[in-house]
Amino acid sequence: QIIDTAVQRMQADVSTKAKWVGSAFSTKVQPLAKYLEDINSSEAKARDASRLIGNALVAPYRAIGNLTWLGDNVQRMATFLTLKEEHGDTMTDAQIGQWVADIHGAYGKTSAAYRRIGGRIFFVHTFRLLMPTRIFKGFTDFPRMLVENTRLKGDQKYTGKELKAAAQAMAGTVGLPIATYMLMTANGWEPDDEGLPEWWVAMKAKIPIGLPFPTYLNYWKFKKTIVTPDGQQKEVVAGVNNIVNMPVKWIERLTKDRPEKLDDLTYHLANLFKWEVNPLYRIMLDVIENEASIGEKPPVDRSRPVSEQIFQAGTYMFGNALRIYGGVVRPNTTTAQKRQVRQELDKSLNIAEKIFLGYYTGYTGNKFVPLQAGYTYTRPERRRRLGSALRSLERSISGEKNQVKTVYRDKPAEMAERLRDLNAIERERKIRLRKIFLGEQI
Repeated sequence: QIIDTAVQRMQADVSTKAKWVGSAFSTKVQPLAKYLEDINSSEAKARDASRLIGNALVAPYRAIGNLTWLGDNVQRMATFLTLKEEHGDTMTDAQIGQWVADIHGAYGKTSAAYRRIGGRIFFVHTFRLLMPTRIFKGFTDFPRMLVENTRLKGDQKYTGKELKAAAQAMAGTVGLPIATYMLMTANGWEPDDEGLPEWWVAMKAKIPIGLPFPTYLNYWKFKKTIVTPDGQQKEVVAGVNNIVNMPVKWIERLTKDRPEKLDDLTYHLANLFKWEVNPLYRIMLDVIENEASIGEKPPVDRSRPVSEQIFQAGTYMFGNALRIYGGVVRPNTTTAQKRQVRQELDKSLNIAEKIFLGYYTGYTGNKFVPLQAGYTYTRPERRRRLGSALRSLERSISGEKNQVKTVYRDKPAEMAERLRDLNAIERERKIRLRKIFLGEQI
């Protein structure tokens, strides 16, 4: 919008100046005015063409967006009809409608300023603001209503039906992660707590007291060791998505230990932003760090000329921002890897797991299963990943040492001290890495 507005103003200015020059100098400068007007016309045609191409590229996503909104409206209407049937004798349609809005996210409650600013920062900005609030209410409404009813004398503030609805919401909020945990562990999965703080892992094994959301058995990532068709040992990782584990994911993004990343604060903030705030941040950080987040080759081949690296970065960003075109702009880096992952998952997941975790929707194009609760991918077994992490740490430490040698080349004593500090950091972080990947086996 900003660019379009600027272009329109520029064109208006060009047109005005052209007419002014033409009228002031008559035929002497008429060719100049005609030239400026021709530029104006060609720019308008170019803008219209680019807008047409842009609309064609995003047309599939608009269709998906319309289907998503249709599904959201169907869910809201189903909730409205259910509540009306149960509470229509004590509540008006307007009250039930407000209740439905609170349950599913009352987008109208957000201010115009937040929608204007938040939409430029967050992906699905109203959902990310309202759903944690909904989780909190689902966990606390029932006990709060009981307390308020107990304090009142005579007429009760909340009816039996309202208390029943609040109790069901609380049971669902607490029970959903427990049911997911039981389903996954029954099929041989275990929680993926790799790199998480010990206090947080211990908390999730207990029923917490005083927390604003349930954490008991609330896991969003599970893992299972498999043997691939070619005889390699790998891990299948399953991510389970639901609104109850949203706060859990945020905490784990911020606290997961990655000792091979030297800048801890920057890494943890970037990890939260690129996965939980907006996917565009993930794409940009992938290019900056030259490290693909979703099982692909690095975005850029650093050995190639700069012009080619720029083209590779552009195709990576385009292919990830509009993923349905990813196989077109980067065919050699996506198709083969997806085919390999599909083969590994096909041999390692049973039918129930494939449906529950979205195998059919995520990895085969000729089937559609609307009920899916997550996603799956494979990764090397932990010793191989430990080796990769150790090599990454060594490269980072080596880069820091080269920088120290450059900055302090005229201060040998200070250089030696800083190099010793880096050696100590490397030793300490290698111990942490081995503990994360090998646990008690070290």
